[in-house]
Amino acid sequence: MGMNENKPNFSKKEDPSKDLEPINKEELNVPDFSSGIEFENLSPELKEKKITERERNWVFNQLVETKLYDSFIDSFEKHGFSQEEISEFDNVVKNLSLEEYDALISHPHELKERGVPYGIKMIRSGKMTMEKFVRDIVQYNLKIGRRVAYHTSDKNILPVRKNDKETGEWVVYGTERDHRDDDNYMAYYSFDYVNLYRKKNPDHIYAISIQTKGRFGHRKDYTGEWGRAPSLTVIDHFNVKELDQEVNEMMEKIKQSKNKKKE
Repeated sequence: MGMNENKPNFSKKEDPSKDLEPINKEELNVPDFSSGIEFENLSPELKEKKITERERNWVFNQLVETKLYDSFIDSFEKHGFSQEEISEFDNVVKNLSLEEYDALISHPHELKERGVPYGIKMIRSGKMTMEKFVRDIVQYNLKIGRRVAYHTSDKNILPVRKNDKETGEWVVYGTERDHRDDDNYMAYYSFDYVNLYRKKNPDHIYAISIQTKGRFGHRKDYTGEWGRAPSLTVIDHFNVKELDQEVNEMMEKIKQSKNKKKE
């Protein structure tokens, strides 16, 4: 099943000047989070809290996934892809499965900066099709188990620059020693919105690309909600307050939709 049939389109790329239009719950196809064996013995208040948490995570994921897709388009535009070529990329992506789409958007910033110029050269020379360009990225990311996770920070960590040019490298390095890892410096991340680390009032969220297959230094805590590694490879960066506002706007739309159904 293609991406369009599964993922709502929050993208502003068709008209960057247009504000993000919140969509009602029916159009969003928000999953029903109100059932499951874990709810059986919960009080109504706690059950409602759990449902709201799941809805927040879902909305956050949809928003971030579209922003990460847009970062691919930004890279294409930066390196000279034509609108026709970008439309061709869109058409290929529409036919990806959900798993393949998630693998695509987990592609790190550094690899996009290296791969997109190579891709445009190969495509225009007739040595590669857009389909193969996309499929090669997807299959490699699936092979090493790439997935998106989230690191928060009060620091504005930028891509590395040398001789006034961006190298493509964009990495978060660990700054806290962890006794579980022989006191090595580690950087931490979460897998969803509810578990974002906010104790230090961070200004920045870094979508990072982690590799779950092979030995890449990644560790999970016992709950599976947090992870850590000596360094984290960045996909893109977002402002915490702006993203929180977008999530809250969408949650308000979901709430309004629920209230209408009760009338």
